[in-house]
Amino acid sequence: MKVKYKYKVFLWLVSLMFVSGYLNSSSIVLYSYSISHHTGNMAQIAINFYINAPQEALRLLGVIAAYFLGGIVSGFLFYEHHVGFSKRFGAILIVDGILLIIIHYFVEDTFIKYMTISFIMGNQNAFLTRYKGMTTRISHITGYITDAAVFLGRIMRGSRSFVRPFWFILLKILGFLLGALAGVYLIQIDIRFHLLFPAAIYIFAGFYYHSVIYKEEMEKKKKVLSMSGNL
Repeated sequence: MKVKYKYKVFLWLVSLMFVSGYLNSSSIVLYSYSISHHTGNMAQIAINFYINAPQEALRLLGVIAAYFLGGIVSGFLFYEHHVGFSKRFGAILIVDGILLIIIHYFVEDTFIKYMTISFIMGNQNAFLTRYKGMTTRISHITGYITDAAVFLGRIMRGSRSFVRPFWFILLKILGFLLGALAGVYLIQIDIRFHLLFPAAIYIFAGFYYHSVIYKEEMEKKKKVLSMSGNL
């Protein structure tokens, strides 16, 4: 049975949400920092300055700066590109996976480790992928919860057009949650799972994008061009 293209893209997005949840929870356990949810980090910066703990405040600023830099990289690389129309989406996932392997084997400094992870979260959250008419983000859980609540409210008012978007968002939140649970559980079994497991998923997701999503999108584009040429 052939899986529809839109479901392949959806599974690809959920796998990235899973890894985001995984890295978030395992990093909080190991480093005591959230590497992609910066509302709390900004509040912590203010608190640390107030209690005269500037070093901790600067570390948190570093985490946010790394995330911001990752977003800049994505904004530069994916300007006017959407999923399926650029090989760069797959390439950056493979590079991110390799980065995790490098810091696992060759970096001892925990500060560099969580800064690198924050950078990766920033570049992936800035993909700004369009799916089913919605802009999706890899670790934007607060926004997703808000959207799910709004969609559910509209469904309760009788608007059935929001049923699919509601379930789409709910499944992405579930993917993040399952990843977070896996992150906490697996690092208790073996600390090496912290970086090597998500690295493997990123590399697989990168090659999957190249061999399936990008390939199918290009085939669809060729068919459209061929049909328009025959008119």
